[in-house]
Amino acid sequence: MRFGQAPVPFTPPETNLKGKTVIVTGGNTGLGFEASRQFLILGASRVILAVRNVSKGETARQVLLSDLTVKKNNLDAEVKVMRLDLSDYKSVVKFATDVKKELHVMHILLLNAGLNVMNWEETVDGHEMTLQVNYLSNALLVLELLPLLEQTAIDVKAPTRISWVGSQAQVFNSFNKKPLPSDESVLHHFDDKMQYSSFFRYSDSKLLVSMFVQELANHIPQEKVVINHMCPGGVSTSIDANLPVYLRPIVGAVKWLFARTPEVGARILIYAAAVAGPDTHGAFIVDNKIAPIAPISQTENGKEMQKKLWDETIVELTKVDKAVADVLAQ
Repeated sequence: MRFGQAPVPFTPPETNLKGKTVIVTGGNTGLGFEASRQFLILGASRVILAVRNVSKGETARQVLLSDLTVKKNNLDAEVKVMRLDLSDYKSVVKFATDVKKELHVMHILLLNAGLNVMNWEETVDGHEMTLQVNYLSNALLVLELLPLLEQTAIDVKAPTRISWVGSQAQVFNSFNKKPLPSDESVLHHFDDKMQYSSFFRYSDSKLLVSMFVQELANHIPQEKVVINHMCPGGVSTSIDANLPVYLRPIVGAVKWLFARTPEVGARILIYAAAVAGPDTHGAFIVDNKIAPIAPISQTENGKEMQKKLWDETIVELTKVDKAVADVLAQ
């Protein structure tokens, strides 16, 4: 136990992922790499590392397959590397298309990839970088792969999983002090450079994740796909690599004192994706327990924002791929 963080239970020894296919975004480093390792140790037959840098992904693949514990528990495991750039809608659609061509089943989709930048950047699609990488492209990936997850659930007669790495940082969002006006678009607000705050943007993006998960859960029966999101707590990873140089020693000291190791933090990801029950459908998980969402989500303004976010997201993603609307209409 690190200072200030609760102990995280070990994954139940009876957890068995034999025959399961798992996709982990950002699976070549940090929490994603460690979660991939733990999926393999638990017997997952196929783990796909969805990564932006294929070369680094292949290096991670070799490390995973040479891991002594993986070899001991899952000698025949398959680890595949596929390119996925969340800052580019075309890359997301291509990744999903390739997955659907190559796979007949998919049991777990773990959305781990994300970033925390301190400066305004725009993607090739014209969106603010954090908005697209942490939220929009992940939402697109979910909707692209949802039919495969639902069909797998029918075939195996058990719900499949979508687990998305969120954060308790959602509580410290910018809308606490300045709620979104009822006549203002959520996505336009995030794409407005005048509204950008480097201090709040990561927290705000995780609030959007929470709202989307809650809303999506209302559209998908838990008997087909269980969708949840979780916070791994403070973990010693490289997600703060983009912080200004003057902040890095401070953050480094805090991590040394308080941060969990990736091995411990990843156990929460594994719990959400492979252990937690249907009662976590639409829920937020902290330290392997269902936890409260951001208070703003429970206000009238927050509920209005959540519904608006859902509607705008579907419109936005349908422009990228018209099939998105058909997925939700089924």
